[in-house]
Amino acid sequence: MREFLRNLLQPLNLAGFFTIAGVALSLRFTEREVTVPAALCLVAFAAFFTALSTTAKHRKRLCSALLALMGGAALVQIHLAPELGTAQILLVIWVACAFSSWRPGIAIVATLVADAVFYLLIRDAGFSSPLTMVMINMGFQALAALCVHYAVSAESSRDQLALVNADLLATRGLLADSARDAERLRMARELHDVAGHK
Repeated sequence: MREFLRNLLQPLNLAGFFTIAGVALSLRFTEREVTVPAALCLVAFAAFFTALSTTAKHRKRLCSALLALMGGAALVQIHLAPELGTAQILLVIWVACAFSSWRPGIAIVATLVADAVFYLLIRDAGFSSPLTMVMINMGFQALAALCVHYAVSAESSRDQLALVNADLLATRGLLADSARDAERLRMARELHDVAGHK
């Protein structure tokens, strides 16, 4: 339970939950018949995000499935309430999660596909300049991807330094043991020489 909470309370996860809450608040401006499906879609997105935040990174298939579900939920949310202009921020959260779980090449391709679908959704909804909206959203996505990339790189570097430090400590212990053994051997030889001399 403690590990679960620790994962949920990571700064990037807290930012994601805060953003999801902001999108939830904006649902009050949707048309009545869309509010319930949009709210259910947002709850699904939040559930997938929570599951992804607490899933171990070595469970690649589960993480990929959760990411696919998150992306689908974000795009359905955009389809349900395109006029709000808040649902596309879910794609920014999704991109951050994708770059923390997938290799950069795969994450970039997935982001481009999601943005193409986003473009088609808002174009069909009647927006006068869908490309401008997609480009603005891609800027935020790039910022999120870079932040996550540097956070993951820093974490990886920290882990590598911890391994090197552990190796150095082990080597220092072996050297100390070797020095003690050498001192014992020297003293044993001296005692042997003194005893032999006498």
